[in-house]
Amino acid sequence: MRRASGSPPGTDKDTHRAWLQAMQAGQALYARGQPGQAERAFLQATVLQPGRMEGWANLGGTLLDLDRPAEACEALERARALAPAARRAVNLGRCYYLLGRTSEALAACRAATTLAPSADAFNKLGVILRASWQLDEAETAFRTALKHDGGHPLAQVNLATLLMLMGRQADARPLLAAAQARPLPPEARHEAVRAELLLDEWERLDPVLQRAFGRAIFDELIAALDDTPPALMQLDPVVGPFMVRLAHSASRQPVAPGTQTWPVPDDWPWIEAHFSLHRGDGVEQCLATLALAQAGKADGALAQSAEAVRWRHAGGLAPLLARHPETALRYCHWLILRGLDDAKFVPGHFKLQPNRVAHNASEPRAEPQCVVATIRQCLGDLLPTVAGAEARAALLFLLVTKSHCFIDGNGRVGRFLVNFELERQGHAPLLIPTALQRPIGLALREIYQSCDIAPMVEQIEAARSFTRGFLADLAGARGPHREAGETSEASF
Repeated sequence: MRRASGSPPGTDKDTHRAWLQAMQAGQALYARGQPGQAERAFLQATVLQPGRMEGWANLGGTLLDLDRPAEACEALERARALAPAARRAVNLGRCYYLLGRTSEALAACRAATTLAPSADAFNKLGVILRASWQLDEAETAFRTALKHDGGHPLAQVNLATLLMLMGRQADARPLLAAAQARPLPPEARHEAVRAELLLDEWERLDPVLQRAFGRAIFDELIAALDDTPPALMQLDPVVGPFMVRLAHSASRQPVAPGTQTWPVPDDWPWIEAHFSLHRGDGVEQCLATLALAQAGKADGALAQSAEAVRWRHAGGLAPLLARHPETALRYCHWLILRGLDDAKFVPGHFKLQPNRVAHNASEPRAEPQCVVATIRQCLGDLLPTVAGAEARAALLFLLVTKSHCFIDGNGRVGRFLVNFELERQGHAPLLIPTALQRPIGLALREIYQSCDIAPMVEQIEAARSFTRGFLADLAGARGPHREAGETSEASF
């Protein structure tokens, strides 16, 4: 909290006195844990003397604590324009991070480490680097923070969770133990306990998961998942109620009569994989991908996605989902992403740390210790209440998007499940082109506010229209000289 100082030259004494009183009142209110009232006092100070940096800095910090990063950002930018300082740069970095403005967040935190190198500044920089998947640089930042302050609690815990993400669980364990061996502030204590719970769960599940998924024999894994520790079976207080309201909205969606099918090429798995990986919306781009696949030169990500689609189309997902939905969801992730970058994707495992979505970072997702219960509630209790294929597909997509249950790859899994639900009810699958990414993003933001699933159902219809036209164009580009059996009337 920035303390008020003497009046600048030319300031009216009465104005300065009122400004000083407002600042002191705000600081006292903030210290008593009343940030809402402190905000009003600091706002009054900025009105009285808008050219004083201290009022804007304190207002920005208070707004940040009130979880209003956009307003905090404006105030802190005013403060920085009046006088740059490391503390304001750190707070600005945090604001930008919460707003999904990652490059600006990194620049602000790097500026803070230059203006006044400190453990706090390097720790904040490490957090943003970790969220940006710049893991090696994040490790350097956290270790530099610990060089400045070997007992910095958040830096120790953050380094431990980073090492968990990098697949270095053995290195993470002693860091967590060292952090918890000393008195910790509540935020650091909470994060350390959570990280240790998740590390224990990773170590418990990983060998079982690898055996089960490698052989596609799931009995042992299902038993292990059914024995999930109670501490990891909390329903997320935000995402859980949101999904309940969303399922209620989905159950009210009209059920269209009949099904929508059209001829689907036999090489559909490669086509769906091409679009799932956003390799281009044009026919020529897709044909280039198909040529690589035919020549056996498709890259790993494309091959993995296509293999998963073939498994789904062969009927592999439906019985597993009916038997144990959580196992099925984890297996979909493992099929699509295994072997690509296991340190980044951790295939088959739910997240090991709090996650944000870069383009909508302020929207809450499920806390990692709440993912299992939230997923189970939706798949087991809510999804069966919805009848229409489009509404069910939209609800599955929103479950993965809103819970953000995996460390990475949530979009691929969500799109994969949309087509599963459509196929299950006799509809042809969809392609989701890059051109729909922005409309879908806008639809999601609208849904997060309204809890009405209709905007996502509309995007499914838009994707259906695109798919029908694209496949017609693709057939035209391939020409009339096709052998029998190269297309099939499919409900997959």
